[in-house]
Amino acid sequence: MTAWRLHRQWATSRLVIVEDEGHGGPASMTALTQAVEDIAATL
Repeated sequence: MTAWRLHRQWATSRLVIVEDEGHGGPASMTALTQAVEDIAATL
């Protein structure tokens, strides 16, 4: 299962692609932090 396929199967998902960044770069960490905050806000 790829991230793209999972995203397409999960109707309410949001796939964020951070250009020119690895999994642990600062822009990726910012996107991850925002995603966690968004999830927490819905709980």
